[in-house]
Amino acid sequence: MGDRRAHSSLLRLPFLLLLTLAILKITTSTSLDHPIPPQPASVLPKSSNDTDNEPIFTLQLDVDSESVTLTILEDEDPEDAVLKFCEDYGLDQDSYAFLVEEVINSGLFEVEDDDDEEEDEGREDGQDSTQQEYRSPPSVDGDVIHQIPVSSPDGKHVGTVMFTSSEEPADVAYNFVKDHGLDYGYKNLILEAACEVIDCEREEAMVFDLAVDLGLEAEVHLTIFEGEDAREAVISFCGDYGIGEEDAQMLIEEVKKEGIEVLDAGRVVWQQDVSLEAGVSLGTVYVHADEEPADAISAFLYENMGEDKLESLYDRALEVLTSLACKTVPCTRLQPLIWSENVEDDEGNYIGTVEVLEGVEPIDAIAHFCSHFQLSVDYRAAILEACCEEVECTRVSPRVYQQRINDESGNLIGNVEILEGEEVVDAVVKFVIDNQVTLDIIALKNHFFQTACDIPGTVCTRNKAKLWEKNIVNHEKESLGMMAIMDDREPVDQIWDFLANKIEDEYDRTNFFFNMKPVICEGKYVICSREAPLIFGPQPMTGPEGVTVGALSVMLGEEPIDATYKLFARAGLFEKKWDFRAVFDQICAFPGLEGKCLRQEALKYSKRNATVGDVNIGDIAVWEHEEVIDVCYRKRIEYNLTVSQQMELFNGICALKDVYCERSRAVLYQEVVNKRDYDYEEYADNNSTCPRKYCGWRFIAGWEGPINKVIAWLNEDGNIDYFTDPRFVLGMLLGLAFANRVLVSVLFRVPPFRRFRKRAKGLGMREWAILFSGGVLLGSFIYSAGVEPTTAIDSSLHAFMGKMEGPVQVLEGEQVADAVLHWALVEEKKHHPLLRKHIHWSLIDNTCARKDELQLEKACQRRKAFEKLDFGSISYWGQEHKLTYWKNPNATMEEEIDAGRVEDTVDEICERLVPPMDNCNEDVAIHMIEQYEAWEENRQEQKSVYAKIGVCADATAGEIYIAAGKTFNKLGSNYVPFARVDNGTTNGWTTTYHPWDTKTMQAQMIMDKLPELLNDKDREWYDKPCEPVFGGAMCAKKDAKGNMMIEMG
Repeated sequence: MGDRRAHSSLLRLPFLLLLTLAILKITTSTSLDHPIPPQPASVLPKSSNDTDNEPIFTLQLDVDSESVTLTILEDEDPEDAVLKFCEDYGLDQDSYAFLVEEVINSGLFEVEDDDDEEEDEGREDGQDSTQQEYRSPPSVDGDVIHQIPVSSPDGKHVGTVMFTSSEEPADVAYNFVKDHGLDYGYKNLILEAACEVIDCEREEAMVFDLAVDLGLEAEVHLTIFEGEDAREAVISFCGDYGIGEEDAQMLIEEVKKEGIEVLDAGRVVWQQDVSLEAGVSLGTVYVHADEEPADAISAFLYENMGEDKLESLYDRALEVLTSLACKTVPCTRLQPLIWSENVEDDEGNYIGTVEVLEGVEPIDAIAHFCSHFQLSVDYRAAILEACCEEVECTRVSPRVYQQRINDESGNLIGNVEILEGEEVVDAVVKFVIDNQVTLDIIALKNHFFQTACDIPGTVCTRNKAKLWEKNIVNHEKESLGMMAIMDDREPVDQIWDFLANKIEDEYDRTNFFFNMKPVICEGKYVICSREAPLIFGPQPMTGPEGVTVGALSVMLGEEPIDATYKLFARAGLFEKKWDFRAVFDQICAFPGLEGKCLRQEALKYSKRNATVGDVNIGDIAVWEHEEVIDVCYRKRIEYNLTVSQQMELFNGICALKDVYCERSRAVLYQEVVNKRDYDYEEYADNNSTCPRKYCGWRFIAGWEGPINKVIAWLNEDGNIDYFTDPRFVLGMLLGLAFANRVLVSVLFRVPPFRRFRKRAKGLGMREWAILFSGGVLLGSFIYSAGVEPTTAIDSSLHAFMGKMEGPVQVLEGEQVADAVLHWALVEEKKHHPLLRKHIHWSLIDNTCARKDELQLEKACQRRKAFEKLDFGSISYWGQEHKLTYWKNPNATMEEEIDAGRVEDTVDEICERLVPPMDNCNEDVAIHMIEQYEAWEENRQEQKSVYAKIGVCADATAGEIYIAAGKTFNKLGSNYVPFARVDNGTTNGWTTTYHPWDTKTMQAQMIMDKLPELLNDKDREWYDKPCEPVFGGAMCAKKDAKGNMMIEMG
């Protein structure tokens, strides 16, 4: 059968044996090393008046110095009671025999004769016709080392199998099954249970042993083992010792006398019709007397099954058919034989037959055979070479250790197999990689170090697994040495470290690395998590409180500023408002990074030939000064993408842990505003360049180095007062004169310059006065000739003096009017007043005049701002999407909802959630309406009067007056000239409130502040931002003279 390929098969028990195992009761007893002293036994006859199941036999015993009682009830099986008693108290076989004898002597043990034909039915021929219903254990030779009580399928005790030190367990199990007339499957189950406790040399029982006198010095035995063909065994024995045919026949007769069946060669002993599940017949499989059932069935399946059916049905068909055959025919194995060979020693003497079963790696079977007969490794190699010429071999090293690995739920993951000469740690790590195990790898390694390192054939010389090893040759075919990749470090770092010691030139080393890296990282067990090695780090980074926030690592070819940005993004340092530039400057000063900070702006994200769905949008790059959503919006406009495609691109980038996304709405338009470009009324009649006479050079941008810090200090608010103060100018001149005097005094004391000092004295003049006067004249000439005509200072001064804090930004979904109003409210903290001034309206008008050019058609639908209501946000796929609603000040909440403006806002929000959120429109609409109603209900709790009456800060006095009247009516108060609440002339608001009611008080609060909003000058003061004072406990404003005014309401 060696010409058939090996087919993997699991060793599984047939169904019959599994069923038998479920109904067997197998336990192990412990022998006692002390005798049981006999006690008087009593037989208790049952009274005719008793109706309960009372004891009919009791026996007092002394077990471990404790008095116990064996009790047998009327309806109880005496031998079962004795067996259970022995099991409960851990008594040995001798104790069991003694107790059974005591029960027999009591008269409860009945003896039957051969006249009882009913009991004789079913007995096998040759069995003694008279036997006791309850048998004491048979006598045994040698020390009992193990015993197993056995019960029948109906729960009745059959007997106890006793294994001794002088008998092979397989023989004991076979004789027990034969003596008790049990099914053959019991033998395998009993033997399997016994071999877990005691050593078993073989699985096949010796069914015949006859000493044959051949006149030799040593006694010769004819032995026949379970499953072995008796005729073939006798013929082989006679052939080995030169016994003639007549004597061979005599031996066969002796074998038959022992009840062993001697089959005629070639006789069919089992057959079965075989059909597939679809009803397609494969024919009939026959098992002959000289065949092992598994071999015959396997050959039949290979011959009659098609190639397409073999792979899917072979294992199951072999299992089922073999199980059926083994119920009738003795089977020594459940797997077919695919190769066998007789092995002889160097002198030609027969050693044994090596067999390779299907599903078993040939080297494992051969190694087991060679180990049993103590053959050398050369013998093993020769046998393996012969085997592999006929059978597929996948390895040449035998398995010396194997252990099952289960997950935390107890499910089998696989088997860790350790081959001869293999490092234990290598086998464990490769198993983890092959099966993608999530268990603790360190604990798993330590477990196998403790359990496998003592097994012969295993190697435990290191605790790091070797994943790859090869001799490295450079481009000139010169060997650089052996390089090994271990599992304790990133593979690319190990490659770089190896090359760093072999190639000095960094350029050549880098090229060689990127040529080697793909080859090594494509290995089965080499998992490269990075594209490049680390040239710096990991360097732990700590915050102000000393808490480690992360580790900085810089890879080969990576800019340090990019690595710093990734650290900030991963550690959430942008959200914590850390100073990115300050940290980067410190990092560039680290040893190892000197001269490597070549770029000063981080690249957040880049990709060549990026795609959105099926659309190729070309190369994409997001720099530090850009927001990801802004770049995605530009790609949307450039390639005519949909909003969903834009957000799909956005989510894909922002899902990366190394990218920080601050906004989820793109800037449609942005303008850096210079106040002096709009407030011409204030600056038209003034010479705006006058301040240049005081250090005008400080306004010019582009200064670097230490002077930049000086200029930054000079440009700080409040420092300009020093330069415009005449005392500062006088002090500066005196300071320069003193410095000049010191310089000249030191200079003229230098020998080469002493003669100039004498000449100056000869003229009767002081040298410092001459130099100072000359310096002033020279400076004046340079300033008038070179600086005064230069327009750079004027332009820089104009930009500096009119610079605003932040730009005007119009986001997606916003109107220009809303964006400008929001910008003005923020900028008024330093540049009050801005609201409703020329700059306010001009920004709106100028921007919307270019709406076609700027693609702001949808953002320029109105000139007046709407009220901004914040209804929270949705966190979706790691990004925050704000729920902002813009309320029309001229409409009520009910009118807004009925007109569908809330639903329109919800539609616009849900369109930006990619992938689409389940039930988005309905859920978000319900949330926003609930928030809208809560806002309106609590409107009077707002601090701003604008919010109380429902208008924006850009509303006119007339709009404020009308909105206030409606609010007064709602609060149950009259306001001239609007309709009265108490006479029923108002539209829907007819309720009045007590003077001390909350609503009345709320109306009064608005009444107190309303005159300020209706007067332009007072309203300007009202709009002036309030600055917190006294640690935020109070709020104050400064008037034009600098006086601080505390705001009380």
